[in-house]
Amino acid sequence: MTDISVFPVLIFEIPSLMKLFHYLATASLFLAVSIANSPAAAATAVDPASEATCRHLARDGVEIDNLAYWRDALAACEAYLQAEPSSIDARYFWLASKFNLQQFEPALAGFEELAAQGHAPSMDYLAKASAYGLGRERDFKAALAWLRKAREANDPRSADYLGEMYMLGWGVAQDFVMARSYFELADRLGYIPAKRSLAWMYLDGIGVPVDAERGFGLLSAAAQLGHERATTDITFLYTKGIGTEKNASRAVAMLDDLVRKGSADGMRTLARYYLRDGDKTQRKTALDLLEATAMR
Repeated sequence: MTDISVFPVLIFEIPSLMKLFHYLATASLFLAVSIANSPAAAATAVDPASEATCRHLARDGVEIDNLAYWRDALAACEAYLQAEPSSIDARYFWLASKFNLQQFEPALAGFEELAAQGHAPSMDYLAKASAYGLGRERDFKAALAWLRKAREANDPRSADYLGEMYMLGWGVAQDFVMARSYFELADRLGYIPAKRSLAWMYLDGIGVPVDAERGFGLLSAAAQLGHERATTDITFLYTKGIGTEKNASRAVAMLDDLVRKGSADGMRTLARYYLRDGDKTQRKTALDLLEATAMR
């Protein structure tokens, strides 16, 4: 299963309950305000907080895959771009929103222009498009070339993506040691999703001995830093008592919090839990949650 919202932390086809959950949970990517206060700028700035909103919604590592989310991101980033038409960041976040709305042709053309200027994050998107055949032919060689070029610019996300390529053996010989080393590098460089990549290696024993407690710790650290998918992963571990004490009520409370924040992933995860373990009333709630996500 492939999450096209972000070049994902892929889970390999290992027949385990944790892995099945991770597949389901992965049905997988922006904060500062700087609009000038002059009358001319005020006339062009639709929303004085558009830059902050755009950067928050379209930031790297976001793995939310509902259209409503990315439409909101695109609207904010369009306002930011109108206010700051010469800003590379504004253009990049606007293109990222278009890409995640599956408007691949204009997004990739824009990313290529930015990549030609040495913009490493745009190279990551071009790598993703080549790896998954999004808006162009699938080409692992091209994906690796973009990722290695981005790494030359010390781009942290490209290290995580290279780890995925080695993990899956996409365009390279499958090598779990190399995969882990790239994940660890991305983590050291501050790329939060890399903690999740490492966590599932330890939870499922991919190239390392199973260490559920370490996996839980890495997911907890990512969740505390705002990584949503890490949060939903943790709720699964709580319901099963993997790497921590079993605590279903804690899991439900965490999912309820995500639902209140409008998280589609939180809604789906809570719905699955209620359908599997809930009572009659909770199963009705589960269907309502699934309907809500389908309408997004």
